[in-house]
Amino acid sequence: MRKYYFSLQNNQLILALTLALSFSWATVAQVGIGTTTPQAMLDVVASDPANPTAMDGFLMPRVSSLTQDFQPTAEGTMVFYNGPTGTGHGNMKNTVYFYDGINWKNMSGEIASTTDPKVLYEYDAVNKGVVYWIDPEDPYHYKIVSHFQLGAIKYGDNSGAADCESHSCVAGELGGAHRTKAWNTAHSGLNSSNYSDYANSASYFFNGTDGVGMTPMGWHTPTSEELLFMVSNRSSINNSFATQGVAYTAIGNTEGYWACEDLWSDNSKALYVIGTGTYVVNKSPNNSYDIGLRIVKEIGG
Repeated sequence: MRKYYFSLQNNQLILALTLALSFSWATVAQVGIGTTTPQAMLDVVASDPANPTAMDGFLMPRVSSLTQDFQPTAEGTMVFYNGPTGTGHGNMKNTVYFYDGINWKNMSGEIASTTDPKVLYEYDAVNKGVVYWIDPEDPYHYKIVSHFQLGAIKYGDNSGAADCESHSCVAGELGGAHRTKAWNTAHSGLNSSNYSDYANSASYFFNGTDGVGMTPMGWHTPTSEELLFMVSNRSSINNSFATQGVAYTAIGNTEGYWACEDLWSDNSKALYVIGTGTYVVNKSPNNSYDIGLRIVKEIGG
């Protein structure tokens, strides 16, 4: 293994690096800048550690954007972000960022984003809902509940085409969004004329404003756990909608809502409701049953 030693000042740095990098790819080198005994692959030593000058620092690449255009890049890549901060620019500070293979993060592990991180019970005007849950490990991964409740939703009529009598289309799915999509995919007979009749398809095609559209928007019928959490925090959610001047249908604790999961032992039915004040998950009645649908959406994660 060859070793290259340099004891250089200021404008000689670029020349030294150029010479070191010009050797064969097969060469393994240790480079010392300001020292003849490098302790690493690249060892940069200040001219006088006790009295450093303005030229003794290491100037790393500076960028003013951390957009997706800057990805993918090698895991471990580091840059100094000196772009804008404050409202509309997210949590990107004048600091060092590293790429972890998925996201840009600052040295405290906070993920860079082009939007400000959400706060609990804030109204998300872009996605049309109130934030009721935020991932404690990632502020850009959160869930919202719609301001609008779809009503008169029914399970099915046992005709075989739009219910789960013959198969369990949600078994094995992990989250509410996945279960909703799986249910909708399994029922190919559904179309725009009857999306609003069935809870899972109605939620998946909710247009984000006041009804069911033609394009899947990623909303989902919540799981029982999501319903329990949402209803138990109904006061804060309702107050948030009211104080922000958004038209909404309040979340109550005496009304039922559909859940997307199949908990029956025989996997014959896919939808459940939250009961009254005790918040107990109950079986839904057989066959057709009209009930309100409170839908949620997961952002990020």
